[in-house]
Amino acid sequence: MKWLGQHIWDLISRFRSDVYLDDLSTTTDTSILVVDSNNKINKNTTMNTAGAVKYSVYTWAFGGASGDIDTHDMNIQTSRGTGKVIPTQSIVDAANSYIVLDNIVAGNAGATIEIGITCPGSTHGYLATDTDFFMAPTAYNATPFTSYGMSIRGLSKMGRLAGDITLTLKIATATLTAGTISVYVAHTPY
Repeated sequence: MKWLGQHIWDLISRFRSDVYLDDLSTTTDTSILVVDSNNKINKNTTMNTAGAVKYSVYTWAFGGASGDIDTHDMNIQTSRGTGKVIPTQSIVDAANSYIVLDNIVAGNAGATIEIGITCPGSTHGYLATDTDFFMAPTAYNATPFTSYGMSIRGLSKMGRLAGDITLTLKIATATLTAGTISVYVAHTPY
């Protein structure tokens, strides 16, 4: 039989060649088709998302300032609380994280910015305090701070969360008019 049309077929069907589905409609359903060890097609509704990269966004907005700015107020919490939550034991990956200039940061040419983390205590095999975990001191007149909407990836660093940490932002010798900087922190469940 070459064509089934609109018929309901109650028997097992086997195809020896490729199968094509035409005119598929879109859906918001999250089920997917999988092929088991006997080459039978099944529907999977419980895909394992362990290992999937997720992002949490942390934003600093500041007005006019002069001199150094050193903030330690962006909490990454590993349990429910007032800050943003990244589960404990997650892998934080700076290389897949993004630093985005949400609006213009105006400063003198000698100003530099550095983005890091502060960890309470240090446990072997876990993240430790690192003042430039996401970004080493970078001049304001360098990317991404040359124009609105620019973004760059963080440094090639990663580590596992043992507990709550804090994102840090340090701006040295700045004369600022205003600015908003966001860090999209990439993390993967462990």
